[in-house]
Amino acid sequence: MEQTGDTSGCASTDEKQPPDRGRCYPIQWQHEQRYQNQEAAEQLRKLVSPFILRRVKTDPTVIQDLPDKVETKVYCPLTEEQATLYEAVVQKALKEINDAESDISRRGQVLSMLMQLKQICNHPAQYLHQVGDGYAPEGEDKRSGKLLRLIELLEEITAVGDRALIFTQFAEMGRLLRVYLQQWLGVSTLFLHGGSSPKQRKSMVERFQDDPMGRRSLFCRSKRVVWV
Repeated sequence: MEQTGDTSGCASTDEKQPPDRGRCYPIQWQHEQRYQNQEAAEQLRKLVSPFILRRVKTDPTVIQDLPDKVETKVYCPLTEEQATLYEAVVQKALKEINDAESDISRRGQVLSMLMQLKQICNHPAQYLHQVGDGYAPEGEDKRSGKLLRLIELLEEITAVGDRALIFTQFAEMGRLLRVYLQQWLGVSTLFLHGGSSPKQRKSMVERFQDDPMGRRSLFCRSKRVVWV
């Protein structure tokens, strides 16, 4: 059965026809992907790989002598302010979820709650949107258990002259970290985010790799930065 002029219903049943840009995906292709058909998944990977900028550390073309990643989980208690905000958000969200009239609305409320809880766990100033022009970061570590632990780790790192990369999901949190860490630790702190121009990105990377102060520098980076 061939596709007609109307492809809005994805009516093709050609099982071997791969998805093509500008065309509707065949029903059978979608079915194979949903139910983890390995052959179809591999075919799709080959089709899209030229358009995806992704490298892994195990790729020998990236670097030959890169050491294995060591991942350590560190648990940080909430401060009193964080715990109060956290509980308030949870209770408000639970009421809104119970009052929601549809599954879509409930899912939206859950996602919104999770995002707010992430912000609170980072720092109350991020959740309350207190980071802006004229922001004075005095005593901010006392408001966030996570920031307090980060300071302790970075003091150990910079004390021996090492550098550190710090990743955050939120640009607002990155701005807080840049201002606070530079003031508290007295070391060069850079912040790369989605609004940084290509020229600024290049300058920051070069400065981080060859810092005039030696190796004592920090680099905050938003996870949403896209390299082109």
